[in-house]
Amino acid sequence: MSDLAPIPSARMNLEQARERLLAAAAFGEQLTPDQLESLARKVAEGLRLYIEATQNPGVTPCGWCRGSVCRAGRRRSGG
Repeated sequence: MSDLAPIPSARMNLEQARERLLAAAAFGEQLTPDQLESLARKVAEGLRLYIEATQNPGVTPCGWCRGSVCRAGRRRSGG
């Protein structure tokens, strides 16, 4: 799992998949089933992170927790 907050991590996964697909399309490159499956996993993980971050009221989109302990088990610094 990435150390990034949920939204930036999701964005990174989705952008990497998008860039790879665009590069393949631009240069007429054929992707293997394994490559396509890997890209599908990146998209699925990105969507999962977006959904978790936006549908869980206990975690803000930037990853900063409102409670004393976030869902990842990290303690909130400050008061």
